[in-house]
This record gives sequence, C-alpha cells and structure tokens, in this order.
Amino acid sequence: MEINYLKTMKSNPVIVGAKNEGIIESQIIKMEQFSKNRFPNSYREFLFLGGKNNNIFQSSSSSSFNTFKNLRECVENVLTEDNYKIEKDFWVISALDGGEQFHFFFYDEGENPPVYYYCSYLDEWENERGEGVPGFKKINNTFSEFVEKKIKALKS
Repeated sequence: MEINYLKTMKSNPVIVGAKNEGIIESQIIKMEQFSKNRFPNSYREFLFLGGKNNNIFQSSSSSSFNTFKNLRECVENVLTEDNYKIEKDFWVISALDGGEQFHFFFYDEGENPPVYYYCSYLDEWENERGEGVPGFKKINNTFSEFVEKKIKALKS
C-alpha cells in the first residue's frame, strides 16, 4: 500500500520501545465489511502500518479487529446510558474509561477526515445546574494531523 497521509507514522515504527505492526489489506477489507463502510484512505494507511499493534494509542495498545469491535460496543453502551445520539455513522479510533471518552471520525468527511472527541462529562457543555453533560467536538482537522500530534507528544 502506498503511504500518502501517514508518512510520519511510517518513519517512526518504534516509539518508546513500542513497535507498529500492521495488517494486510484483506484484513482491512474484513474490518470495512464489519463496519459496513469503506474507511478513509488515511485510516486504511493507519491499519496497514499499525492495525495489529501500534505505538500511538498506548491506552488501547492492541488494535486487533476484536479490540475495535469491543471499543464500538463499549461506546454504544455509554451513548445509550448517556441518552446521547451521534446522528451520522462514525468509527471509533480509540477510547478511555470504558468508552466514557473516545476519539472518532465520520465516514462521510473525506479521505483524511477530521477527528472528534466525545466525553460523557464534558465541562464545556453544562446543564442548568452547572454539571458536565455529554457532547463531542472536533479536535483535529485531519486524521493525519491527529496521528502526527500523538507521535510528537510520545517522542517528547
């Protein structure tokens, strides 16, 4: 696979002792079949370079298909508990706190889509009692920018 978006990830296969291990294109296609969507090219590159193990999301160090499936299930449970609906179809990139916080992209926003952050208790969105309420916001303009910032932070 030609790498057009994630050149920084390709040139940093090992960070802080953690090594990227990719998956082959047929495995990417199986993941797309599960998601019922074709992944953006930037994310396909991510999977090709680090879809089995990656050095970027150390909080969820294994990137196996089952891990992604479990992430989605956790996130769906949290969204249901929060009584919050994300209107467009999305893919979960990484999650913390059992899905209470997660990063994702929408499938319909191009080959290098923006990355969003969801939190079930985001302080920026408060209810009338001043309590944090669920919500999401865009945190990076592109997936490649998101990955580059993660790599830079890990290397510093």
